[in-house]
Amino acid sequence: MKKKSLTVFFLSLFRVLVFAQDTPPTSLAPIAIPTGVMKDTCYWKTSLKTGLILNQASFSNNWKGGGVNSIAYQAFLGATADYAKENLSFNSIVDFKFGAINNKNTGFVKNIDRIYADTKLGYAIAKNWSMFASVNFLTQFYDGFLTTKRLNRDTTVYVSNFMAPGYLTEALGFEYKPTNYFFLRFSPGAFRQTIVTAKSIDPIETKYYGVEVVNGKTIRNEIALLQIMTAYNKDIHKNINLKWQYIGFANYELPKETKENTNITWFDNIDHRFDATFTAKITKYITTTITTTLIYDYDQDPDVQFAQSLGLGIQFTY
Repeated sequence: MKKKSLTVFFLSLFRVLVFAQDTPPTSLAPIAIPTGVMKDTCYWKTSLKTGLILNQASFSNNWKGGGVNSIAYQAFLGATADYAKENLSFNSIVDFKFGAINNKNTGFVKNIDRIYADTKLGYAIAKNWSMFASVNFLTQFYDGFLTTKRLNRDTTVYVSNFMAPGYLTEALGFEYKPTNYFFLRFSPGAFRQTIVTAKSIDPIETKYYGVEVVNGKTIRNEIALLQIMTAYNKDIHKNINLKWQYIGFANYELPKETKENTNITWFDNIDHRFDATFTAKITKYITTTITTTLIYDYDQDPDVQFAQSLGLGIQFTY
């Protein structure tokens, strides 16, 4: 009995010492780890990207080619959290961007400004198809100004601020997702609230974004016959990523006629927004980024709005 007890003791001791060094012996079965300790975290996928893009230009006083000394920066942060288990899924994304440019004698003026968040809960009903409920939010961080012609001279006017405008959209519908880098959502009867809290913004340039603030309102409620949202995010080549998103919101109401346009149709009341980012990695942390935004919203402007930026900077991915 003593020999048997000593044998068991030394085998147990040897097993503990070897396991502590993360090299379990082949002749002994590994110690069982209780199931369920890490079980829930296996269904989550998270990511975080953050970085800073800088641009700078300077010219001597006798530079005959013309030019203005300038410095610009753009900071960004994007995070995602995805959960999937059996038929249930949860997806959440936040996207923050802010940038400014300082031309000689003008001071810093923002050139990109975005706060965006989207959360979706889905339930699979067929292969690649699910029912979903979602909420998304869009606004900006800081004051925005626009230079325009007034009385034959350039005039700077105040056009935006945090929650001026702000957009909150709730949607129910169906999602088609054949791959992990593309999806298409259909939402009949989506609801959207346009919020304008700064009544001092210029009414001529902004039209108060469709909100009747002159009557004391700060929120405009809209119902869509159909909202379409689609997005794509994939490495199209080694070290090259393409990411884009489109949202179309078809309000069931016709926009009001104006003196400039009395031939308004229902198609003028479909709001379109397209955002695209093209990122090329030069090294592990240094990247070149091109961003583009197209907006058509008759409540803001009867023409298409366009913005584009190109920059070189650093990016960290977790």
